[in-house]
Amino acid sequence: MAKQDLTADLLDALFDAGLISFDGVGDMLVAGVLSVEERLHLGLPAKLHRSPSSKLDDYLEYRRNQNLLG
Repeated sequence: MAKQDLTADLLDALFDAGLISFDGVGDMLVAGVLSVEERLHLGLPAKLHRSPSSKLDDYLEYRRNQNLLG
């Protein structure tokens, strides 16, 4: 499995767990429950390669409001 695949899988898992999300311009939001050490170990925060489309931004906003932890 390529490193890119592992990174994508990790980001998907963090997103699904409510530990990360993204704002309207693609900047990563990291839940307050992750310590500085955990963030450094995971390489967070990161940025999307491009800004989300309007439709994706609506979905990300919904997920932020429903799932992003502290």
